[in-house]
Amino acid sequence: MLKSKTPAHRQLLAAGSTWKYHDGGEDLGTDWRLPEYDDKDWKEGAALLGYGDDYITTTLSFGGDPENTHPCYYFRKTLELESRTGMARLHLEYLVDDGCVVYVSGKEINRHNILEGEVTYGTAAKPGVGAPEKSQWYSGSASAAGLRPGQNTIAVEVHQVEPSSSDVAFDLKIFASGWLSAERTP
Repeated sequence: MLKSKTPAHRQLLAAGSTWKYHDGGEDLGTDWRLPEYDDKDWKEGAALLGYGDDYITTTLSFGGDPENTHPCYYFRKTLELESRTGMARLHLEYLVDDGCVVYVSGKEINRHNILEGEVTYGTAAKPGVGAPEKSQWYSGSASAAGLRPGQNTIAVEVHQVEPSSSDVAFDLKIFASGWLSAERTP
């Protein structure tokens, strides 16, 4: 018998998924990223979440003043995993305007269009995303080590580039990949 390795790919989160979200224009600090955070009063809606574009599925509040929009939006989703077998890497695909930071159970795993360093509610994204870039999917990767069997919390904060931003958008897909050993008979 000959052992071989076969790539394994598994979709964990599909585009258009339903997310809990907070669009109230308040700084929630860092506790909102943790699995035990109480988000029962958060709103819920299907992605694409945002405002300012025709293709948005769930409309978020921008705060009422188009010259002083919310700088940050918070999103949470629980993923239930039976096993982590065969999951070495996560592949993330996100549609985001302007930037985001992704956490798994409270730990940052990836960021897009946000400078390195501490991220707070008022952190601005790098210079804005415009058409056609704002409607394209970007990709990133991370270790799958933070995933555990059972419930996993995916938390994402989306940041605007400036207070007068005319739109915001968010959706996320997550795939797990790795190598599974398989036995072959010659």
